[in-house]
Amino acid sequence: MSIGTEVFIQTTTVDGLIVTNQVTQSIIGIPGAQGAAGAAGPAGADGVGMLGSFAVDAVPAAATVPLGSLIYVGNEVHGPVMAFSDGVAWRRTTDRGEIYAPPVGASLDLNFTAGYFSSSSDTNPNNITAKPASSILSCARATTGWAEAADGALTEFAPNVLRITDKGLLVEGASTNRITSSNDLSAAGWTLIGGAAVSPGIGALTPDGVTNGDVLSIPVDNSQAAFAVTHTPAAGESWTFSAWLRGTAGETVNIYVDRQAGGASQVSQTDIVLTAGWQRVSVTHVFTAGPTEIFAAIRNSATTNAVSVEVWGAQFEQAEQATSLIKTAGTAVTRAADNVQFSDLLWSNGAVGTFALETSACTSTFGRLFYGGVSLQPYFPSSIAINLNLLTAALGGLTKFDTLKTALAWDAGGRSIVAGGGALVTDAVAATISAPLYLGNRPALDRALNGYIRSISYWPIRKSNAELNALV
Repeated sequence: MSIGTEVFIQTTTVDGLIVTNQVTQSIIGIPGAQGAAGAAGPAGADGVGMLGSFAVDAVPAAATVPLGSLIYVGNEVHGPVMAFSDGVAWRRTTDRGEIYAPPVGASLDLNFTAGYFSSSSDTNPNNITAKPASSILSCARATTGWAEAADGALTEFAPNVLRITDKGLLVEGASTNRITSSNDLSAAGWTLIGGAAVSPGIGALTPDGVTNGDVLSIPVDNSQAAFAVTHTPAAGESWTFSAWLRGTAGETVNIYVDRQAGGASQVSQTDIVLTAGWQRVSVTHVFTAGPTEIFAAIRNSATTNAVSVEVWGAQFEQAEQATSLIKTAGTAVTRAADNVQFSDLLWSNGAVGTFALETSACTSTFGRLFYGGVSLQPYFPSSIAINLNLLTAALGGLTKFDTLKTALAWDAGGRSIVAGGGALVTDAVAATISAPLYLGNRPALDRALNGYIRSISYWPIRKSNAELNALV
């Protein structure tokens, strides 16, 4: 035997997965040692350990295996690779990206979470080639914009740049943060009530990786920091207050939206359980007519127990849900809408085709998945066009924030669409797509998806209804 470093990693095998359990002291380099044999992989040769081998579409659910489980993926798009489970997804050990293999027969394939983009110069799937996303899609957005990664980290994108992270491609409509100093609760516009005080935060950097939050002291019941906006909302108008908070884990604070002047109180509020790390929280209120001034606040209340909380990224906007971060420093700021279009349609058969899309964290009710002309404008949570019924009643309890797979096919004989958990809907309306083809919005930019597109693929054929069901 040969003697090397005296470290031996103790592992066990669970259905073809290698799972690290503990580290013990031993001797390595012993000839004839047998590798662990996984259910999906062969026994190791002498002195060689073998991981279970899986294809991308055959891996076990990451949530069902122990954290840190390792497998070998032979058909990953970037080449054969080891992958580990983080409890949510299988990720490449090389760069932590989610494992991925392109669909067979597609002439367009954009997987934003895996960072893989390809299209064909014609409708022959054999001619599909990998290329940068910016050569397939264009983006017009007059302002900078932020987007979130799967781990919560925030990245700022320059104007006219696609907002792509490992959560997907973010497409949003325009929105204005009416809080004029989003990261400074001592600035003009904020009102400190009931002994509330503000001091600079220290310690954990905020999700943008640059700054610290403000520490808001709220020592007694109804101590609060509030920001008022002069505005008379129309009946049915939604306003959302959001912020990133951190504090003593398990303690609670209250956030709320109310009217400041004009009419009776109209309050929506929620108690927030704090964590040691940053979390984004929000509350939305739908106003009735009457108020002339509205406000948002963070407070100590009769039902909460925190006397201090760290705050960053406060945002108050006319929206059904919180949109991506809009930083302000002295004045209200508007983030422009994302106008995302395909650069060409060489990969498209026009009057015949099949799309498969996966979306997540969407907040729009009628946001377009894409807009390819009046005959093809599927929208969230999935209908072919405005004249067909929404599938919400048949989606098995899905909400606007769930990951949703949608498949759509068409030819001269009609259109079919199905969303995960729902019933397939079909009609006899002939359809075609034509340039410009919008992704996540429509030409007026007033029907943004307001969420992440995880992937989109196109086949230059009309797949059968059975095949559409299999895609979702």
